[in-house]
Amino acid sequence: ARMLEESVKFFANVNPQQAARLLQAASFRKICMGDPIVRQGDEATSLLIIINGCALRYRSAHPEHVKWSTWEANKVRGDFSPLGELVERLGVGDSAGEQEVVAGCLPYVCTVVADDEVEAMEIPAAAFRSIMWDLCDGLPVPTDPIADLLSRDPADRSREEVEGVLLESLASSDFLEQLPVDVRVQITEAMTFRRFPTSAVISHQGKEGGLFYLVVAGSVALHRLVL
Repeated sequence: ARMLEESVKFFANVNPQQAARLLQAASFRKICMGDPIVRQGDEATSLLIIINGCALRYRSAHPEHVKWSTWEANKVRGDFSPLGELVERLGVGDSAGEQEVVAGCLPYVCTVVADDEVEAMEIPAAAFRSIMWDLCDGLPVPTDPIADLLSRDPADRSREEVEGVLLESLASSDFLEQLPVDVRVQITEAMTFRRFPTSAVISHQGKEGGLFYLVVAGSVALHRLVL
């Protein structure tokens, strides 16, 4: 597991605890050359991380026209033209379906086919979202004390309150636990508290990212516009 974490670039921005849990949830797939890894338009039930081999990502304006029942003949001829435009080549560490699984409400937006024999790790969508979005390992976070403290100006918060209320409440945050204690204190000293109604937009793709958010209650969905 540690070898995979260190050698597969997908895990570069995933903390060790999350990586270990993702590996526990994963299964192994071997895909023959020319076979689809994911098919555009299908429900995004999992994401796959390539650990050996390479693949091709295609996007079609009419994915419903692909005749999968006779795809074997296209494989033999090496004719992938029905899949549409070749978008990119994927190699070891690249993923198929991550964008759709994160969004949680999209079918696969591209077809990915094996360009040679591919070995891949497959992670179910539900497991991926649970692990990657689980700020505090499923433990409920008491929001009232946090909201009360963060409603005050940062200058009016004592270090003892920050450490006793915020750091204790967020002790199991996967994000914060990676940081040195002094850095955690500096971050939490500068925090404010916001509540968003259902369906509110928290951030917009393409706009300058001047803030980041830690979700302490509820859940969010991430959407990315593919240009």
